[in-house]
Amino acid sequence: MSFFFKRDITTNNAPLDDQVEVGELVLNAKTGIMYSKRTDGKIIKFMSVSIDDTSPASDMQKFVPIIKFSDVSGFCCNGDSIIVTVDNLLVGTAYTYLVTDMVAGSTTYFSVTSGIMSPISSSRREVSINISVSSIQNNALLKFSVLKDGIVLSENILPICCTTCS
Repeated sequence: MSFFFKRDITTNNAPLDDQVEVGELVLNAKTGIMYSKRTDGKIIKFMSVSIDDTSPASDMQKFVPIIKFSDVSGFCCNGDSIIVTVDNLLVGTAYTYLVTDMVAGSTTYFSVTSGIMSPISSSRREVSINISVSSIQNNALLKFSVLKDGIVLSENILPICCTTCS
């Protein structure tokens, strides 16, 4: 017996609002991304990366990047640095990153919001981000995304709050 989700096997596109019912699962078989529709009508996606840790080869989808943040227990909103370490990357493969604050209407300032992770000769790469949060807000919810060729491979979220002002 076979069970198939609604699926797209030809494009890299997300489904349109009118192509998905609330709670229905839709699979893009080309990208490995699964989609659904929430009750508010928003299309959401579930990320997928193939994992085969027995034979890494040179395929970028063999390993999921592991994102770790430096200790933020002493974070100050007036300006502080966070080191993001990304492990499990393939040597010789170029990856990019994207940093966003998920707090609506936030006033968080970053020294960098995107870039290329170097050196590509290492499976571990670090990104240093200088952050300032307005004194009115004093906190942020940072999302760090690792991308390959514009496709998100891994994301991690870091809640930070000023230890001086809170």
